[in-house]
Amino acid sequence: ISGNGCLSGTAASCTGGLVLLYCGTDPNTGLRMSNSTVSGNEGSGITVNSCIVDIDNATIYGNTGYGINIYSGALLPPRARNTIFAHNGLQDCNIVPGLDFNLNYNLSSDESCDLNPTVIDKVNTDPELYPLGTYDPVAPSITRTHAPKWDSPVIDEGGSLNNLPTDDQEGYPRPMDGNQNAIASYDMGAIEVVPCVADVDEFIRYETVADGVRQACNQLYVGPNVVIDGTFMHFMARHAVSFTKEIAVKKGTAFSVNLVRWAGQPL
Repeated sequence: ISGNGCLSGTAASCTGGLVLLYCGTDPNTGLRMSNSTVSGNEGSGITVNSCIVDIDNATIYGNTGYGINIYSGALLPPRARNTIFAHNGLQDCNIVPGLDFNLNYNLSSDESCDLNPTVIDKVNTDPELYPLGTYDPVAPSITRTHAPKWDSPVIDEGGSLNNLPTDDQEGYPRPMDGNQNAIASYDMGAIEVVPCVADVDEFIRYETVADGVRQACNQLYVGPNVVIDGTFMHFMARHAVSFTKEIAVKKGTAFSVNLVRWAGQPL
C-alpha cells in the first residue's frame, strides 16, 4: 500500500494508505494484515476507528502522517507482532490511551508506540531498510518492499509466536537463519532475509540497472557495458565489488558501494 494521499490537495482529504471505520461488533471484522508493506502514503499509513487490529510481520514505514492511527477502541485491544513502525512523518503510532499493542517483537524508530524495550521490543531504533523497491533475490518482483540491509537489527529478532505466516511478502519461507548463527528465527517486518549459504560470485554485464540493490554472497562484478539509470542504485558484496570498463551513470542517478560486516566477521 503506497503512494496514496490527498484527493483535492487539502489536509482534510488526506486519507492516507488504508482507512477502516466503524466495523461493528462482529469479532471477525476488522484489519487482519500479514506480510504487508505500507509505505510512502500522504497522511497516515493506517487509520482505524472502532475496528479490530491484528498485524503480523508488516513494515509500516515513511508515511507523512502517523504510521498507524488508532483513535477509538474496539472489542479487543490492537495486536501487532514482528512488525516495523519506522520513520513516519508525525510519529510512528498514535494510539488512544489504554489501547496499547498487547503482543511483542515489534520495532519503532521513536517512542510513540508504547512498546516495551526492556523485554523483546526495540524502541528508538533505525531498522536499517533500503528504500521502497524491488530487490534480489527476487528482483524484478511484482511487489515493492523495504528490504533489510545485511546489518539490519530486524534480522532474526522476531518472535516465534503462534499462527505466524510461514512465508514472507515475496513468498520466501519463514523463518530463515538470516544472520547465520545456526538458528533460524523470524525477521521483523514483511521481508525475511535470505542468507548466504555459500560464497557465490554475481555478474552484471551488458545491461541497464535501475533503482534497487544488487548483491553477491562473495564478489560482485559490474561491467562491461553497464548503464546505471535511476535515482538510487546500491551495489553490495560480502567480499568485493569490482568495476570494469564501460560503465555509464546517467544524470540524476546516485549509486553507492558498501562493504558490510557479515555474521560477526570483521571488515
